[in-house]
Amino acid sequence: MKRKTLAILMAVLLLTAGSRAGAQEAAPDPTIKVKTIPIIFSSFRQKRLQVFFMVENSSGRSRELTVRPKLTDFKTSQPVSLGAAPKISLPAGFDGETGFTIPADGLKTWSHWDPQLYLLDLELEENGKPVGRLPQVRFGYREAWTEKGNFYLNGKKLFLFGGNHDGRRNEKEMQFAKMAHFNADTVRGDFFVAQQKTLDLADRNGHYVFGAFLAFDPGDRANLYKIGNHPCIIGYALDSGEVTAPHGHPMQIGAVVPPEVQAADPTYKLVRELNQKDPGRLYGPYVRGHGGNFRSLMWDLGWGVPVQSQEEWLSFWSQNREKVEPFFPQEFAFVRLGANMARLDRHFGQSAIVEHMSRYLGDEAYRQFDTSMIVSYTPGSKLPDTEPKSNFFYLVKNYMYTRILPVWRVYGLGGALLHVDGHPQGLPTRDGKLTPLGETYRRVADEVYLFLAGPKSDFVSKDHGFYPGETIAKSAILINDSVGPVKAEIEWRAADARGKTVASGKQALSVGQGEVGFLPIEFKAPAVKTRTLFKISALGRDDTGRTHQPADLEIRVYPRTTFAGRGKSLLLIDDSGETRALLEKMGLKADLVSVDTGRLQETAAKLAAGRLLVIGRNAYPAAAKLFAALPVQDYLRRGLNLVVLEQMNRHALGLKLENTGSRDIFIRAADSPLLAGLENRDLSEWRGESRRLPSYPSFDTESLWWYAGYSYQGQMNAFRQRRAWQWSNKATVATFTYEKPQLGNFRVLLDGGFDLLYTPLVEFQAGRGRILVNSLDLVDHYGSDPVATLLLERILTEYDRPGGRTPAPVGVLSDGAAAQLDAFSVETVRGLTGPVIFLTPADLDQLTEARQKELRAFVQGGGSLLASVLTPEQAARLPVRPDLEDRELFNPDLPADPAFSGLGAGDLFVRAPHKFAAITGIEGAAAARISRSGLAAVADLGKGKVVLLQVAADRFKEAEDFWGRSKIIRLYATVLNNLGGRSRVEPDLAAIGGWGLVNEWLPGYADRVPKRAPKVQESNLYQQPTLDWDPDAHVAF
Repeated sequence: MKRKTLAILMAVLLLTAGSRAGAQEAAPDPTIKVKTIPIIFSSFRQKRLQVFFMVENSSGRSRELTVRPKLTDFKTSQPVSLGAAPKISLPAGFDGETGFTIPADGLKTWSHWDPQLYLLDLELEENGKPVGRLPQVRFGYREAWTEKGNFYLNGKKLFLFGGNHDGRRNEKEMQFAKMAHFNADTVRGDFFVAQQKTLDLADRNGHYVFGAFLAFDPGDRANLYKIGNHPCIIGYALDSGEVTAPHGHPMQIGAVVPPEVQAADPTYKLVRELNQKDPGRLYGPYVRGHGGNFRSLMWDLGWGVPVQSQEEWLSFWSQNREKVEPFFPQEFAFVRLGANMARLDRHFGQSAIVEHMSRYLGDEAYRQFDTSMIVSYTPGSKLPDTEPKSNFFYLVKNYMYTRILPVWRVYGLGGALLHVDGHPQGLPTRDGKLTPLGETYRRVADEVYLFLAGPKSDFVSKDHGFYPGETIAKSAILINDSVGPVKAEIEWRAADARGKTVASGKQALSVGQGEVGFLPIEFKAPAVKTRTLFKISALGRDDTGRTHQPADLEIRVYPRTTFAGRGKSLLLIDDSGETRALLEKMGLKADLVSVDTGRLQETAAKLAAGRLLVIGRNAYPAAAKLFAALPVQDYLRRGLNLVVLEQMNRHALGLKLENTGSRDIFIRAADSPLLAGLENRDLSEWRGESRRLPSYPSFDTESLWWYAGYSYQGQMNAFRQRRAWQWSNKATVATFTYEKPQLGNFRVLLDGGFDLLYTPLVEFQAGRGRILVNSLDLVDHYGSDPVATLLLERILTEYDRPGGRTPAPVGVLSDGAAAQLDAFSVETVRGLTGPVIFLTPADLDQLTEARQKELRAFVQGGGSLLASVLTPEQAARLPVRPDLEDRELFNPDLPADPAFSGLGAGDLFVRAPHKFAAITGIEGAAAARISRSGLAAVADLGKGKVVLLQVAADRFKEAEDFWGRSKIIRLYATVLNNLGGRSRVEPDLAAIGGWGLVNEWLPGYADRVPKRAPKVQESNLYQQPTLDWDPDAHVAF
């Protein structure tokens, strides 16, 4: 009975509840037809929400409706009070868009810091009765705008950093993006279908999305209704905008567009219309140009742009920052690698990542060669499957992003959406960790980032060489792109290698939201007796409890020295007077000589009796005239030394000059008295600036810069090289370097550039005299940089002395050996005579016991033997007995010995495995030096030595690989020169090419160069071309 009564009661309650619900949810008025979901435009600055929707009133009369908004917190499902019931009026027959405004004072904002979302329900009433309901929508309260070169979101400055692709597709990808400090992506394709999951994921996780292409026509809002409520969609790209300079030139990025142009330009007009139609979002170009709320660039800075220049590429934009839009490159990377680079290198079409990186790491680049990259170096290989997954790829990217991105952030970079480097697969590893590239992003894109750099007035400077007593000025730079202000306590100290502190400091630094703070670090360089290394280290602790430990800065302090050459005299060719003034400042007496026909006999007598002739900076055209008039080569053979200072001619003495803009130069001849006590780091990033080329030149406004996609791939210089533009001379060690010679009695003292193929300091033996050709920027840095000062003084001291040994023909035992050396233009003589004997493997096969005894006596008496050994039987016939083992490797090395002075890893790297009989040990020698790889060895025997070089002298002779063949030629020419052999090739002192003008080297200025410049069609220093492609060509994606 009780159960029946309870059942009846429940039925009555359900019926009552149903009738009440029916009363509350009465059928909507059919004459009020809602056609769209509501679209919500948030205005943080005006603290309001603007709501629009499409509706039709077919009732035949005007309607005054009340909107009942219901707001719910998406995370907590708690209601949020709006306190508003706005009215809308619908005239009779109305069919279109209507809207209303409600206050948003108490709402929480949506951002990547806190992705707050709300659900909005809207009910329409008339006289208290429901007439319609709009579909529920989710939205975020946020507004984005730009001002004085900055992005703003809800009143806070915003740094946008992420990838350029189809967005994060799942929670895992989003997790790794957040770990790497990616807060944004470019999304391509159909927003409304393919990307809905991506947009939902971005909304919930606080991830910004830019549309790669405009998703709607400003006159048609239908598509906007479909996606406009996604707070993650922060903006759109519009292809290209107003272009005022060559594509990617610093002055294009930072150009101030006049108001009258902005008023008339169609892109600016379009963006103004879009900002009205879709307020709170950002619109700007994608490929290039101006005209939007931001500036973008679909571009890369390639290997041909020195990394110091890349650091400063935004300096012009930064100067104009308050007058221009934020810079926000999309589809962008720091140095394009992998398949894209190979495909775009036009002729070469293969990977050259190791050779490119050697310009910054020297021999270390070859030592770091990853065997997984071997496939990348195989013609026709699939580069995307190899190179971008190699450890070397990560090494390169870490170097580039660590150097460049923090500097760009200090300049005020609005953000960047990376192309290949930002793809989802580039961040996670298979075991659920960040890849090394992702770890690099985690560090350098950290919202609070501390690093050490130059002083605030010149924070991009790299000065690291000082004299005792000089002020060392640096900065601890704190970037704050977090949600609020940051206060950090920063402690720093400078200490020597033993850990002894020479200076220290501790100070609080407060940095506002979106700002950059500088903490000065200053102290006097301590007194030292020898070159001494100091390191500046720092540790920051911010008010959130986080610690920040930047990379150390190295400082070198050099004792001041007294120039021993003061008061001495030398001969000088210097038609500008620049070098003469410097030499007189150094205390030298410079006796000018020239081609003056009236004084040729007097000049000839001075040269015949002189010990040192210096060709001043940029004076080679005058010198070439003198060399054509007098037999200067004869004076050199009799003992005159020649020093050639920095030149700008395309060819000088037959050496080919190249503009490498080198900040890193590497020692090749550590046994040279010029380089005694120095290390590679001493030859990098010199103090101050060079003046060989203008520092920050404008593009040539009279050139055809607006052709070929607005010079998308750079512009031509006078030598038909397509290059990116000159920008910055800071820290330059050698603006120009010479391609290393292949033939002659030469020794490369320093090298650098792509594949270390270039030299700023090379010495030739010319009979009893010597020729030193220098392209280090010594004149510019003398007196300011200690190493440049020391080197110039050492050069002028060393080459005021007699030259020493005179080369002699190389002894051979067969026509085959003579023929091989003839290919290197080396003089030979038959028999065991001269300073060095060269034996081929075939010679060893024919070596009689009597000859073996004679050969042993020759070496013990002080001679040198150069040979290659293929078999144990051949090894047994040598004066010493090497042990052999068959090996194959990519990156062989050389032992430290004067026989290999002037050579390095770049001279052996031939892009294919070496297959050779490696030397694993040597018996019968007083001492032996064997390279790690076993490719070469030197064994001491009596007063002489046996030099084993397991690279055949005729390697690549018949192949098309002239890059590799040029290295074999240089290798043997250098070793034979070091052992005392004589070449038939001498520098042609009168061989000169080009005018030696600045405009010849500046991309875009070729038409300003006089025609019919002197040319060197063939140089006797180069047997063949080294490359048939330009590794420094500007190649943009």
